[in-house]
This record gives sequence, C-alpha cells and structure tokens, in this order.
Amino acid sequence: VIKKSPSTKTPALLEMRSSWQSTLLLAVCCAAVVLLSKYDSASSTARRHLGTDHPGISPPNFATATVSNSNLGGLCGLSCKTDQSNYDTATGACAYTDTSDPKCDQGAAHEMYFQGLGSTQSGNQVDLRVTNLTEYTPWDSNQNGLSGAWGQISILANHPSEFLFEFVDTVTGELVTLDEFGFTFLDLDTTSTGYEEMVTITQGQLDPNNPYEFYDNGQLVRAPPASSKIVVTGSGTNGNGEQTYSFRSSVRDTGGGNLSSFLDPTTSSPTTSPGGGQQLMQQQAVRLNFKDTSSFVVKLGAVWPGHDTYADFANVAVHPNTHMNQKGDPVTLGANLFPPGVGHNIQFGVTGNLIASPTQAAATHTTATLAAAPSHRAPTGKVDSSFPPDAPPPSSPRLASLLLLTSIATASGASADGTAARSTPMASKLAKANYDVACPPQWLPVIL
Repeated sequence: VIKKSPSTKTPALLEMRSSWQSTLLLAVCCAAVVLLSKYDSASSTARRHLGTDHPGISPPNFATATVSNSNLGGLCGLSCKTDQSNYDTATGACAYTDTSDPKCDQGAAHEMYFQGLGSTQSGNQVDLRVTNLTEYTPWDSNQNGLSGAWGQISILANHPSEFLFEFVDTVTGELVTLDEFGFTFLDLDTTSTGYEEMVTITQGQLDPNNPYEFYDNGQLVRAPPASSKIVVTGSGTNGNGEQTYSFRSSVRDTGGGNLSSFLDPTTSSPTTSPGGGQQLMQQQAVRLNFKDTSSFVVKLGAVWPGHDTYADFANVAVHPNTHMNQKGDPVTLGANLFPPGVGHNIQFGVTGNLIASPTQAAATHTTATLAAAPSHRAPTGKVDSSFPPDAPPPSSPRLASLLLLTSIATASGASADGTAARSTPMASKLAKANYDVACPPQWLPVIL
C-alpha cells in the first residue's frame, strides 16, 4: 500500500479546501458586518446626530457651551463704552478702562475658547477656539463670548480684524477635521454713525459648489432674496491677490434683528414685529458653507461705505462725508473728524452638520488652510495618534470586531497547501477597516 505524503494533496482536494475556507470566511465576515452595523446603530442613538433633528440652523449651539477663556488680543476687561467719553473723534482712538468684574487675566492665552460646543455625528466632542490674526480693537471686550444661542465678538467700528476659527477635540486638544459644516453670521446691520457691518472671506476656503446661502422664509437659498438686507460681492481680492466674497449690511440698526433662538432664522412664517421681527432677522443673516477643514479665516468689522479697511478721517478726505443717524436724518461729518465712536457685536452660530472626517485629503486641506493664514499656529496636542480621527476607542466592541475581522482575513491568506501566507484583496480591505463586504442576500435572514 502506497501512502501519499501530506504535502502531495490532489488539486481537487486543494480546491475543495480553499472553497470551504472562503465560504466560512465570508459567512464569518458577514456576521461581523451585521454586528458592526448593529453596534453603530445602537450607539448612534446615544449621540447627538447634529443637523438631523431640525433643518437649517440646528445643534450644535452656543447655548450648551461655556467660555473657558475670553482674552482676544490680550485685551480682556477693556472697554471704550463707559460713562465717560473715552473715544476721541480727532484721533479715532479709545482710552480704554478695565471694567471687568471680577478682574480678568490678561496674561491668559490670547484667544476666546468655547468649551462643549457640541459633538460630531461620529461622536467627537468639539470645542471652538477663536484667535485674532491681525490687530484687534474691541468696543467692549466684556461682551465677547456668549449671547444666548450665539457666539459674539465686540469690535470698534473702523477697525476690522482677521480671525481664525478652529474646531478642537475636547479631550485631545487636536484639531477636528470636519467633512462639512455651515457657519452663520447674524444681525448684519449698519451702525447709527454710518459704518457698515462686513464679513469677508477668501473664496478658496468655501465649498466651491455651494459657498454661501441666505434665509428666505426659513429656507436656505443660494441667491440673495429680493428682500435681503445684505449686499454680496465676489470681485474683490485680499492682500495676497486671492479672490474674496464680501457680505455687507445695507440698512441701519433698528434693534429688531437680534436673534434669540435657533428657530428665528428657520421659521417658515416669520414675524414682522417688533422692529421687523423674525423676517428682518432672516434678511440680515448669511451662512457660509465649508467642506473638509478644521478651521477658517474670516475678516470681520464695521467699515465706512466704500471702504473695506480703516478710513483715516483725520488726514484723508473720506467720501461719502455724510451718513444717516438712527432717526434717519442726514449728518455731515466735521472737517478732519471721525464719526462718533461706536461698537458692534458680530454674532455667529455653527449650523448644518458636523461630520468628523478621517480622510487624509481633509487633513491635507486643513494644513494648507492654516499655512495660508497670515499668522498661523501649529495645532496643539498630539498629531501622531495610533488611531485615525474617526476611529473607535480602544475598548469599544466595534474595534474588537474590526480586529477580529482583520485577523480572520489575514489568517485566510495561508494557502491550502501549507505554503506561506499570501495577501488577499479581502485581507487588505478589512485591514483598512473597510467592512463593506458583499454578503449573499439569502444569508442575511440567518445572520440576523
């Protein structure tokens, strides 16, 4: 009797064993995929799925946040808005008084930090850090921070500044790259002394297919409605020659456009009183749309008509030299004098979806955006985490399932004839945590 060596298996036997292994592997993988989907579905109910409960402006919102630091420009507590006249119309400068109570720490980081802004759809807790990239001149820095459901920056008219907005992971301090989100600037109106509120941003930072939107009876629309109180231009450039979008107010402040709720911009039947009501609120709001970034730079200010930066009234003949006061009466400026000092609060809110992105393309885009900023800072915290930004925590059942799938797929690479393991398409796919496996439909009832 001649016995065959174990290493001399017939091709038919090898093919049968390979087929049996592939079938078993596919069944196990499909079961694990279902487990993963069930885990994701169950865990998602405990997360804040931002942007799915309400259209337009929806959580996250600043009403759930706290300001852990408010020291933009290192000027916390300083105010030009006091009982005394601290603004000099001959020089256009303020003599600031520290009115903070209790006294703030001007030695703290020169930033405004909103903690607990919300969480992404992938479960990352998110903060927002705001820093000024150019000289910042407040009207009353005590007004910086929160204003109900909105964030707020106080500025002195005629002194626009560039600000860097960064989304930060609450736990790690790393920048959180988001697939998409909206950022709405609200209550854009003209001051009682004639300065127009302005929001300017380079076009390359926005979603090229849908860079900005306006509110019209609660609906987001691409073109400015006929009733909009905002004038938009896209023909300008910044100091680097990059094309910009600029959004400017066109009507005076009547006190009626101050929003207090996320429902104000999204209601389909807006009120018209007092002072224009919710209808005016929608007419004075614009939403900027972003993709694949963790930060953006925007220029904010209240500027003189026909200007987009500081106007030197003392040494240059500025035109126009008249403006309409709060009562609607024309006022002519004195020779070589600045208009009366006035401040304006820039209000903003995070809108739409916050979806954390693990893609390398998004990370590259974020790095490029920061590098293009006039005075960028390196991200804080670790930058070499062993898990991708959207990875589950080390103790999660999802990660355990992914590791199981990866080990099974790798083990399946061993050939049926006992030779060295080989790489398979399925092993490579699962090793990258991509568990989009094609399960035969007839297996699903059994697995479920």
